[in-house]
Amino acid sequence: MKPLHKGARILIPISNFIDREKVAKALDAVSTPETHSIVLLHVIEAPSLTSPVDASYFKGEVEAAAGKLEGIAEWIRRQGYKVEVKVLVARDVAEGIVEESNRGGYRIILMMKRRIRGGLSKLLHRSVSEKVIRSTKAMVLTFLVEHERKLQK
Repeated sequence: MKPLHKGARILIPISNFIDREKVAKALDAVSTPETHSIVLLHVIEAPSLTSPVDASYFKGEVEAAAGKLEGIAEWIRRQGYKVEVKVLVARDVAEGIVEESNRGGYRIILMMKRRIRGGLSKLLHRSVSEKVIRSTKAMVLTFLVEHERKLQK
């Protein structure tokens, strides 16, 4: 696959795990360090309607998540990419990813998927990646990762 438009932004939402090898392969397949900038995103979920969706109320969680993402960002920077770290607070993780992707003008979203649902579970529950695919303007690429690989600093 040839890299997309020069200067295109790539969004990589990260929860609590990352498969660095698969992220590296995905980045290599869709971009080059000279043509794209990467944004690592973590969404802190504030599902209760009584909780404010104001990042200042989640200052500790935001700082902890940003610290973890910064370790991953450094690893990607060593490979020559321009990387930015963002932490958002939203009612729903998928909603936060979609809002950021549509507002930020991203061309690609690389999403790590822990498992493929089957049977009745697939009919009753939509995964975060499914919700994002249905609602974003960007192209979404998903890839399976091993659940045991935890976020590394």
